[in-house]
Amino acid sequence: MAIIATPFGLSATLSLALVDGQCVTIFWGWLLVTLISIAIAASLAEVCSMFPTAAGVYYWSAVLSTKEWAPIVSFVDGLLPLVGNWTVTLSINFSGAQMILSAITLWDEYYVPTVWQTILMFWAVMLIHALVNIFCSRCLKFINKLAMYWIATAVLIILIVTLAMADHKNAASFVFGHYDAPASGW
Repeated sequence: MAIIATPFGLSATLSLALVDGQCVTIFWGWLLVTLISIAIAASLAEVCSMFPTAAGVYYWSAVLSTKEWAPIVSFVDGLLPLVGNWTVTLSINFSGAQMILSAITLWDEYYVPTVWQTILMFWAVMLIHALVNIFCSRCLKFINKLAMYWIATAVLIILIVTLAMADHKNAASFVFGHYDAPASGW
């Protein structure tokens, strides 16, 4: 596993999971999180079938809690997804800005983006997204479909190239059953 030094500190994709158990933690972790997500979706679907509304979770929280707690619980359940959407969007835009600046190293291997360049690129990405949402909102359906197919194609290409170009391939028993965490300190 390679850890790459960046201006923002050490960065290693999936380093925690790879160090704390390797392939088995990633595979079984994704499977476990998928099952938990399905359980949450099923329970929300059950609540939705009992109380159909466009308001969603914050309405259900108000209906299912006591009268004294209904306003605060409803407020918190409405606020947390809003803040979550803001932070996820900002995180994606910041990562996009870093990727754009990282792509410059394809042409200039000695280029290291500074913090201010990254922040300016982040604001440029935010401005582009704001302009698209303001002036080209009717194109969003096409952009969403394009992004969906782009990501699915990219994942397939990465998987195929990684499997085809790997010098060493582990057996299925290692990938799905070998747990090794000596580097984690546990």
